[in-house]
Amino acid sequence: MSYCKKWLPLILIIQMIIPMAVSQFEEFVCSTTGNYTTESLYRADLNGVLRSLSSNMNAGGFYSASVGRANVAALCRGDVQLNQCQGCVNIVSQTILVNCPNQFGAIMWSEFCMVRYSNESFLGRLSTSPARILYIGTNSTSPVRFRAAREELLDDVRARAADGGSLRKAAAGNTTGPDDQGIFTLLQCTPDLSAENCTRCLVEAAGYIQGYINDSTGIRVYTPSCIYRYVNQQFYNITRLQEPLVPASTPPSTAAAPPPGVLSLVPPPPSPGNYSLVEVFKLGI
Repeated sequence: MSYCKKWLPLILIIQMIIPMAVSQFEEFVCSTTGNYTTESLYRADLNGVLRSLSSNMNAGGFYSASVGRANVAALCRGDVQLNQCQGCVNIVSQTILVNCPNQFGAIMWSEFCMVRYSNESFLGRLSTSPARILYIGTNSTSPVRFRAAREELLDDVRARAADGGSLRKAAAGNTTGPDDQGIFTLLQCTPDLSAENCTRCLVEAAGYIQGYINDSTGIRVYTPSCIYRYVNQQFYNITRLQEPLVPASTPPSTAAAPPPGVLSLVPPPPSPGNYSLVEVFKLGI
């Protein structure tokens, strides 16, 4: 399946009730660029990297590697403890092969981590597709003032997330919107991105919700390079986010970041692998 430049109006809206235990959230996408055999060298390389993912996660909850033709990355939500991160990555790195048993590329998100792989290099490259959006079906009672308060908060948190180092690019914050409604957000990028491309990713993630679910009191946008999330109650561990991170003696292998991108709401060129379009899910809470 190929992309076209004007694909946002073609977004497929799928209404699906997700259980209240949102910690069980899982969503995956398999690429359509081709298949391999389970006996191939690619599968052997992929198996080896996936088996080692959880044990190689750095202090910030990120690891990327290239072995043979297999390029793999894992990212944990910035506020989870390392042992919880490793447990999540261990499960997802096994489950992703069950869901996408012979596709050259795949990505899987869960509540606390993401695992991604491809036979084409993507390390250090910005990618905002495929994307998955979850939202709460309750809208703000004062949408204009709500959006103003939300955007002021997100501008601040986005800048702090992009300013993060090579171990973690994540930040959180909160404000009080109209009618004393709380707004709590956590924004995060894969730390192999430059500050400019982290900003661009989060801006483009925010652009997905405009015109569809812009006034919802809770939204998550999952992309391969960044996570955009806010809700009306605190959901993150701010203490963990404020902990100083100490780099390991041997840092994870990552590709060099590309030159800074231009800040824009226009989606970038398709990432390695052809995937389905954006899908939107309604949270049953």
